[in-house]
Amino acid sequence: MLFRLFTEEEGINYHDYQLGYKDDTFVLQDVFVYATGQYFSETYKDLYSLTIPSDDVEVNRNRLKSLLFFRLYRNLIVKKKYKEILALLNTLEGEFTTKRIYYITKIRIASRINEVFQLEAIDELLKAFPNDIATRLMAIDYYVMLKDYNATMQFLDDLQATTEDLFIDYIRANVAWEFEDYELAEKSYANTIKEYPGFENAKLNLMYLYDYLEKHEDNIVLLNSMIESEEYLKKDLIDFIDDSSNEFINLPKARIYNRWKKQK
Repeated sequence: MLFRLFTEEEGINYHDYQLGYKDDTFVLQDVFVYATGQYFSETYKDLYSLTIPSDDVEVNRNRLKSLLFFRLYRNLIVKKKYKEILALLNTLEGEFTTKRIYYITKIRIASRINEVFQLEAIDELLKAFPNDIATRLMAIDYYVMLKDYNATMQFLDDLQATTEDLFIDYIRANVAWEFEDYELAEKSYANTIKEYPGFENAKLNLMYLYDYLEKHEDNIVLLNSMIESEEYLKKDLIDFIDDSSNEFINLPKARIYNRWKKQK
């Protein structure tokens, strides 16, 4: 069973639950996490292996140093000392630095510092695991930051083909708008609203897009559909649009909108 995880802050991720059937009951056997590119069991195995003594002194030294890192990590993350964490990560050596969890941890920390550090960390992952499912997720942000529209869309297409998730259209719409492909952005927001009528962010973003493009007639159609579905009262939508803190640029001044406001 594939589950999507999404927040505007963290982006998109998937958990693929591997189920077995035992004694007439479904049991959870493992979970494949797309963001790490491996099963939970593999991640725990990578971490557990750090505690196993080796006959090689250098291997033991590197494993101990990696274990100490995770102890320091907990305290430093609370204090938001991200540069210190990244510096410690870069001092690690040995087998742990070849694992996916090492690269993913570095990306998460680097993203808290700035875009340059994040790009460098993602670049390391892409080179270490060029055909990994985790790289498809990370590569989307990577190519957006590099302003490579075609590569970004290709990775989105690949991810959608792998997951068969229509919600990718929402991510595609956001990216298309950022790259000023307004036609695709509008189409993708509309597709998202059709497939996920309860997802408010898609409606809100489409309202802002119509406002930006001064497509006021289309915005009125969208507003009417929201009222007809009994999701909102007309007064609530008017109050929202007219509130300057919500940063609508053109719609509040549009004639068609002001006529619509007066209609019962």
